Amino acid sequence: MKKLGLLASVLFVILTIFSGCGKEQQKLTRVTFQELQKDGTFGEESVIADKKTLEKLASIVDEIKWEKAIPSMAREGDVKAVLYYEEEKNMPERLYEYEIWFNKNGKAEFLSNDKEKSYGKLNKNKSETLKKLLLNK
Repeated sequence: MKKLGLLASVLFVILTIFSGCGKEQQKLTRVTFQELQKDGTFGEESVIADKKTLEKLASIVDEIKWEKAIPSMAREGDVKAVLYYEEEKNMPERLYEYEIWFNKNGKAEFLSNDKEKSYGKLNKNKSETLKKLLLNK
């Protein structure tokens, strides 16, 4: 019985170690974005590189509910954003492009260049936080 408990403990430790050594967590390194102007063009590109703000943005992006669908949108997105992720040290960053709509109901919708996560929605609370971080509104 002691051997079984010891074996289970050893297996647990090994599995824990290997699961931690698998795919590394992506690290958001910066965000560039442009806001849609009243004349229908996108404004000057802005950059977010502040670590604290990037952590907030990364946690918000993790909350987006994604679907494999590409709906046609009635209007141009309010923001075009590019998120730059470091997936491995000494390797080029991975870029994810998003078009973001901030709707009248307070929620945000997203179109992405990622085939697995092409259309997404975000709840009202997180959408308001995202809007404040990007547009100071």
